[in-house]
Amino acid sequence: MSNNPGPKIDIPTLFPELAPRARQTVKLNPYPSNNSAPGNSKMGGTFLWPADEPWPVCDIPEHALLDSNLSYETIFQPDGPEHNDYYVGVLQLRKEDVPELGFPEGKNLFQLLWCPRRHNNFSVYSNIFPLKFFWRNTKEIINPLSQPPKPKNPEKNFIPDDSRLNFERLTEYPHFFDLSPELDEVLDQRLIGFQDESNLIYQQFSTILGTKIGGYPYWARGGAAPNCKCGSEMDFFLTVSEDINLDLQAGIIYLFICRRCAELPIDYFYLW
Repeated sequence: MSNNPGPKIDIPTLFPELAPRARQTVKLNPYPSNNSAPGNSKMGGTFLWPADEPWPVCDIPEHALLDSNLSYETIFQPDGPEHNDYYVGVLQLRKEDVPELGFPEGKNLFQLLWCPRRHNNFSVYSNIFPLKFFWRNTKEIINPLSQPPKPKNPEKNFIPDDSRLNFERLTEYPHFFDLSPELDEVLDQRLIGFQDESNLIYQQFSTILGTKIGGYPYWARGGAAPNCKCGSEMDFFLTVSEDINLDLQAGIIYLFICRRCAELPIDYFYLW
């Protein structure tokens, strides 16, 4: 369940320069489970939700402003049709399972929902894939919702199967896109003999692909953390990755958080 198969590489020994940059990640390893309890840490299924709180509805136009850092044309169609359809529960995490998420004081449940329909046809990094985030205290949910409303016209592969999580704590090092040119050159020299594609081999054992908490982004095409409105660079927070075993084929979402701001703002990039 850990990283991709391949020759074992001891990163701290081979790259002692990277040892101070080691980070722990929690890989979530979702696996299908029928009718997991609403209060569990999970992907998909029924979430623990207050019955008196309206379930979110997507009111963002079908096509919206695309801000790409990959040199695609920027497009704006503000008058596209709105979905007016229900969000779906994607990821729910309990503090007792993953305190590494960094829960705000008084909160012990994190929930991520998204619109189960495509909002553009471009394979770019953008933040137009509509997400909503909730921090909750489970003790305050006295009367839970029995079942969330079902979206009327979802894309099937945007709805994760009801799944439980198998937490795996692993050590990561920076993605090769995040290495300095100097370190990148050192990497090439020391990995001669493993494979001509030395970056690929390093990547197999440095940064983990999959849905996970913390660590480093497994960039598919390069990238950079966004800046918060306060001016600080945001911290990498969470990856939600497509998973064919869950019939989830909605690309990859990289989430970032600013812990310097009291409201803990979250920003994200979506890669389709």
